[in-house]
Amino acid sequence: MSVEKRIIIDGYVFTYNLHIKKIKNLILKVEQDGSLSVSANQYIPQHKIDAFLKERISWILKKQEQQKKQFDVLFTDCFDQDYFYLFGKKYDLICVQSNQNSVSLQENQMYVYYKHDKAECNKVIQKYIRHTCEQVFSKIVNEYVSRLIDYRLEMPTIKYRKMKSRWGSCATRSNTITLNTNLIHYPMKFGEYVVFHELVHFIQPNHSKHFYQIIANYMPDYKERIKLSTM
Repeated sequence: MSVEKRIIIDGYVFTYNLHIKKIKNLILKVEQDGSLSVSANQYIPQHKIDAFLKERISWILKKQEQQKKQFDVLFTDCFDQDYFYLFGKKYDLICVQSNQNSVSLQENQMYVYYKHDKAECNKVIQKYIRHTCEQVFSKIVNEYVSRLIDYRLEMPTIKYRKMKSRWGSCATRSNTITLNTNLIHYPMKFGEYVVFHELVHFIQPNHSKHFYQIIANYMPDYKERIKLSTM
């Protein structure tokens, strides 16, 4: 069950989504669009939830500012921007009319060629994002399935889509992993971690101690890789 709540902290009104779940502790999350999400069990009184949020106001504001910067980069149409992040590197985005739709990388510039109207640039680059994800991450999935040969994993079906709250997901029944196309904007090592994280879910479905032991055995620097998600 979820319900929208409001709270006034230091004169400012904050809106958040309260999710009632069977959990022991309060969990606070700032989504990629800056919205707040709180998970709690049904027995925690509202005044304790309010106190929990007030104690963390500095962290909330700092996190929202970070998420706003990422949101501006990731969820604004490319046509409205003059830069593009490709695997952690920033490129100046330049649209050029041409006889074909294509994308070309030259040093620190990304040239987006369009046929008729400059508004086509966004469609061209979205197609480029999809194609690049398919090329790059299919190779990474193959590599890590091979590394996990002792667990005899089957090669999963890979799907790609833009997601606001997850980097990836795993469906064990259909042997499918779905990857967020926004991974293309972040350093490759972070993308590798996300792929490996989802593959390990075929071995251990929850985030137990054993789950992270498997990750640590094959990817000892995984904690440093996770930090790369903050640009």
